[in-house]
Amino acid sequence: MDTISIQNLAQRGAQSIYSYIERTAEPAAIGTRWQTLDYDNKLQYNPSVFNGVAGISLFLADYYRLTGDERASELARGACQWSLQPEHEGFSRGLCIGRTGIGMACLHAAQELGDDDLMQACLPIAQTLLDEAPGPVTDILGGAAGNGIYLLRLWQATQNERYLQGAIRNGEWLEGQALHRDEGVYWPFWTDKSEDETWYALGFAHGTSGTTHFLLHLYEATQDKRWSQLAEAALRLLDAQAQPDQGGLNWPPSLDEPEAPRCQWCHGAPGIGLTYVKAAATLGEDPYKQTAIAAGETTFQHGDIRENPSQCHGLAGNGELFIELYRLSGDKLWLDRAADFAERSFSYHKEEEDGPLWGADEPGFFSPDFLCGAAGTGHFFLRLRSPDTLRMPLF
Repeated sequence: MDTISIQNLAQRGAQSIYSYIERTAEPAAIGTRWQTLDYDNKLQYNPSVFNGVAGISLFLADYYRLTGDERASELARGACQWSLQPEHEGFSRGLCIGRTGIGMACLHAAQELGDDDLMQACLPIAQTLLDEAPGPVTDILGGAAGNGIYLLRLWQATQNERYLQGAIRNGEWLEGQALHRDEGVYWPFWTDKSEDETWYALGFAHGTSGTTHFLLHLYEATQDKRWSQLAEAALRLLDAQAQPDQGGLNWPPSLDEPEAPRCQWCHGAPGIGLTYVKAAATLGEDPYKQTAIAAGETTFQHGDIRENPSQCHGLAGNGELFIELYRLSGDKLWLDRAADFAERSFSYHKEEEDGPLWGADEPGFFSPDFLCGAAGTGHFFLRLRSPDTLRMPLF
């Protein structure tokens, strides 16, 4: 597909999703909210990044950045304001499923919108992470690795060394929880459960890959080889677990599951490929780049494996790997493949009398949220439109 056609596709998809999100916005006493779907496909009002209101602001803030649409700016700010309300303060820590993610959404919006009030709202959330000990969860979705990434982002934005030291503390805790075997290191999902009760996931969302991704960010920030060496040990473990799959490489969900049946952002090649892209960019080792390319090949050959357009389990999340491979290699093949997945994603929307509806994680359901609904698909369209300037807002 030529560059102009890719741009047109990306713009058309992003505009359609923005129309859906704008139409379904609900003014609240403070801020703006949306009804989203929980894991049982029941309607809810939820503040989280994963399948709630805060995640919608990630799309809206970047839509404003690229279009200058003031209504998008207003809605992004309103989503953050609603998610920050005191009734949500008991919401657990965690980058995607907890209050850390609300902080990340506010940080992202603050930077894109130039909103100092939202920047100030990030600080108490970070203070909680500084006050409380890391754990007992290790992963990037809801544990120490994700909390560490938030603290790194806040340090980059403020240059306050307290946040960098907080990220290092999360790294030190993860270093202490690492388990060793001949091939390398890995992490249990829970550190407060017995060996038989915990889970030794490999994927990006819940396992060693996502934790390694954080360690690579930590090395990038500090240039302390302690973190690159720990990340390299984890990559050796992932190397040993890789399996040939449709001309590339895939990984089983965990050390307890020898087969590799999944190929989605949270488990398998698409997410683990993102970690290898980060390793290649940060450590400059060609074998990491080749493994990332092999993960991309498997991801493309699996195609629309879950038959949905979402970030967490579908085309948009898998297509993010293609954009990162394009950024890493400059090879337009990967941009074309991202456009292919975007075109397939577009087929999951419906034109109704009131406007477009965008598919969620399961057929027949529609939701505006980020990881399982329209906002995440919309952000993928935005990244396809501006692959050299827009990064994945959470990772």
